[in-house]
Amino acid sequence: MQSATASLGSTTTVLIATSSIKSGDIITDQLFSLRTLPRSAVAPTVLHVAQLGLVAQQSISIGELLTTTNTGTSATQQLQLPTGFRSVAVMPPAALPPMQVGDHVDIIANGTVLAADALVLSLMQNTTSAVIGEIVGVIVAVPAELSAAVASAAAIGDATLVVSS
Repeated sequence: MQSATASLGSTTTVLIATSSIKSGDIITDQLFSLRTLPRSAVAPTVLHVAQLGLVAQQSISIGELLTTTNTGTSATQQLQLPTGFRSVAVMPPAALPPMQVGDHVDIIANGTVLAADALVLSLMQNTTSAVIGEIVGVIVAVPAELSAAVASAAAIGDATLVVSS
């Protein structure tokens, strides 16, 4: 079993619903569990850490992965996605600079600015380590035409955020 799992490559931690969740329900720690899956089997939209104020945007069945498309945050902690933009979850490999919802960031990968002036829609909070509450990721709004490049860099852990003015 271990050799079969190893042949699938690196793994990642994901959030999986342990109870049926209705649209509009606040997602608490009791409604999901952390599981480790092969990275190759996980969509880029899957959540790896719980966000502060996470709310189901649609019904979520037991065993279903929590993603940026079936969840969101309450209106007080998340901005609306502007028309013509896409939301992308970014979990940089390094520490995040101080930021808050509504800030603007540049998204950089390999020394190249992939998206300038992206809007911070929400912050993802760590729930699994000794530093509970630490912000470990950000949901950003980027122009639709840049979303594929940003999502790709984010999926491989190569995206870095720089707060812009």
